Formats: sequence, C-alpha cells, structure tokens
Amino acid sequence: ADVQTFQALRRPNATPLAVLRAAQKAASTEQLSYFDDTLFHRMDQAGSDFFDGRVARVEMRLKRGWWHSEFNRFRYDIELVVGEKVKGAAPLKFQRRMHEDMCAFLKKPCGDEMSHEGPEVCKYVGSEIETLGDNVDGLVITLPNARVLRAVRLLAWLEAASQDGRTLNELPAWLRPVDTELGGPQGESTIYGVEPEALFEMQLPAGWTQRVIWAEDPAMLELVVLRQEAALRPWLGALRAAAVVTCPSDEELAACKNNQSDYQKQSAQDGQKACHDALRDWAMDSPLLPAMRPQVYVALEE
Repeated sequence: ADVQTFQALRRPNATPLAVLRAAQKAASTEQLSYFDDTLFHRMDQAGSDFFDGRVARVEMRLKRGWWHSEFNRFRYDIELVVGEKVKGAAPLKFQRRMHEDMCAFLKKPCGDEMSHEGPEVCKYVGSEIETLGDNVDGLVITLPNARVLRAVRLLAWLEAASQDGRTLNELPAWLRPVDTELGGPQGESTIYGVEPEALFEMQLPAGWTQRVIWAEDPAMLELVVLRQEAALRPWLGALRAAAVVTCPSDEELAACKNNQSDYQKQSAQDGQKACHDALRDWAMDSPLLPAMRPQVYVALEE
C-alpha cells in the first residue's frame, strides 16, 4: 500500500478506502508466488519424511543487505541442509524475550516509533546470554522489523480508517511514505524498529551464533541466538511446536501460497459504501461547521 498511499496523498479527494482497494487490486494481479514462512517451520519438523530422509534440517534467514527495496523487504532465503538428521536427541529448549523486555533494559520508551541501534541490541543480548542455564539451547527475541514495520502498520491503519470514516489527512506522520528509504549502520531518521542487517553483523560470545527470521506478527522479526551445537539440529521446527508434523498435503501447500482470488474478492467495489465514504470525506473538507457535517448518508430507493 506504500505506493498507492504516496500517490493518493497528492490527491485532495483520495480516501483510505480507495487506497486500500487499489492495493488489493494490485495484489490480485501479482504474478509472483509468495509462501508463508510457517510452511518451512513445518517442513523442518517433518524433515525425515521429506526428500527420502536426505535433508537434516531447514535453515531460514531474512534477506541480507542494508538497502530497503523490493529485493529484501519481504523476502527470505531457505536452505535445505543435506545430511542425516540427529536421532534420539532431547528436544531443544528455548527462552523467549519480547521487545518490551529490551526497552525496559535500555530504559527507553517502547513503541512502534522507536528505533534501536546495533550496539544497544548487542548489549542487551550479551546480558541475557549470561543469564541462560546450561540446559537452555537458545534465546529468541521478538523485535520490530525496520524493513516492514511501517508498511504493515500503514495497511492496518488504512483498514481501520476505511471502517471509521477517517481521512488521509489524519494519517500519522511516521506512516507517511517517502520517495526513498535508506538503511545503514548509521541509521536514518525514517527508520523505525531494528535493522535486520545489524543483527546479522552482531558479534556474539564464543560458542554462540544467530539467525534472523520472521516472527508470527508480520511487522516483527525474531532474533534467534543459538548454541553452536544446537544450530546443527532442526532448530527452526522447534520454534513453532505444531500438533501435526506430517508432510503437508496438496491442499495445505496451496493454503501457504498467495491466492489471487482472495484479493479479487476484497477489491470488489461496494458502490454504496464508496459513495458514502466519498460524501463524508467531502463534508469533512468543506467549510461547513462541524455541527453541520452529516455523519451518515442513507441511500433512498429509486
């Protein structure tokens, strides 16, 4: 929705609903295939049933790089590691931390509009590693993903605004798209959250390694800090304990992939609602006194 919003902000009569419809229409014509990352968590859990048992584990990581673009913003890499799966080992044990925990440690306010530099995150991670017992295999920290945080929150705002009758003039300043976004070690004023590449480059104590993957909330990421020996086991599947660990059926595989028809249904125009929203937006921008502005428009029978 970033592109549609950026274009709509230049049109005084644009509405959140119109922007949302345009984004859904664009998604309905998308020719690329997108796969939900949960598919690969499940594949890692049932790894012995895939590929005739030749795959030891599945590795996942967000795309590398500082620059924010279509090539790394929502993309991730999957690696199938060939080898024999470790059998008879005890289940991996993780401890979890949230963004709020790190903010409390750093004594900083916690919210979407906050940014965190690499050294701050490294300091927090180092202190938490020291608290882990020998029976803990890894630490999972959920953090706001600087690449996608604003885009995800923008879409949520548009959906709510289209229902509440708000106008694009009420769009929070931090959600307004810009022509170009830059990432980098020095940080930029338009970057909110934690830059994934800073986590990839973070130096950890000896015996530890890190992975950076998607969180269940699409606006967040998970920094997975693993002991070196745990990183050689199917750690990805252990993070999302599912009741079913068998190979996905064809129908289940289809559910993990984007379906154009889903967006086509959403982008279908509701003429009456669109007219209602347009009239309300016009009244909000008119010179009428607030008490004189209608809040509800009723369609009369022809």
